[in-house]
Amino acid sequence: MSYVLGLTGGIATGKSTAAAFFAKQGVSIIDADQVAHQLEEPGQSGWRAIKQAFGPTFFSADHQLNRHKLGRVVFAEPAKLAQLNTLLQPLIRDEIIRKIQQADGFCVLDAPLLFEQNYQTLCKRTLLIAADQDVQLQRLCQRNQLDEKSAQARIDSQMPLAKKRQLADDIIDNNGSQAELLAALTVYWQKLSKEVGAL
Repeated sequence: MSYVLGLTGGIATGKSTAAAFFAKQGVSIIDADQVAHQLEEPGQSGWRAIKQAFGPTFFSADHQLNRHKLGRVVFAEPAKLAQLNTLLQPLIRDEIIRKIQQADGFCVLDAPLLFEQNYQTLCKRTLLIAADQDVQLQRLCQRNQLDEKSAQARIDSQMPLAKKRQLADDIIDNNGSQAELLAALTVYWQKLSKEVGAL
């Protein structure tokens, strides 16, 4: 059975940087967003479910899902976001479990909705990459070229970081530079490697 570290964060807190750090250490990464995207490819189960529930408006002429267009709608309407999650999350969970069973030894489950979807039940430990909300908002506006209102709506669509802090086993605060985050991750990885090696 694999040792699974659940990695999560808020939007624009630095979770992707942390995932890339673990990948560089040779760790197998199971990316929940990537799993979702694969399920949304033309003809796949997620693609079929979205088309049936939301209609053809969100699909291009070559049958690709227009995630940007769908995102604008679901992030503005919580009921539609909940509907989308109800459709996709069981499919995503089944695929994640399959990938964990295939993984050999230590792996990282990189999941923005780790706690929202109870993926922590699949993990030995959980690590939260957190940031202050003003830092998060500024980063998101810059990264996605969003205005403050749109960026705030995306942040508000997720479980509050304060709640995630209560649920996480380990927390790394990322309010500084990328170099500072990588230094904190290095210390964390050294400690975790010893724990995993001792099992």
